[in-house]
Amino acid sequence: MYKPIGLEQISKIEYAECKTEADMYVLEIYLINILKPVKNCDDKSLSKLTIKVEDYLEWKIWDKPKLIEKWKRYL
Repeated sequence: MYKPIGLEQISKIEYAECKTEADMYVLEIYLINILKPVKNCDDKSLSKLTIKVEDYLEWKIWDKPKLIEKWKRYL
């Protein structure tokens, strides 16, 4: 699935690594429902979550911000 987003909307990219593919799928749906991203409306629920998994995640900042700035020059 492809949903374009404007590069001017990106200030940084953060990521977390998962131990398994199954963990990744669960965390993806969890984060969609916590963060409610505008461009990603698949798997959103109207009900509230009753679990937390934030302790599981170790967020890292993508260390290639220069690449984003290069892409923005082409807008």
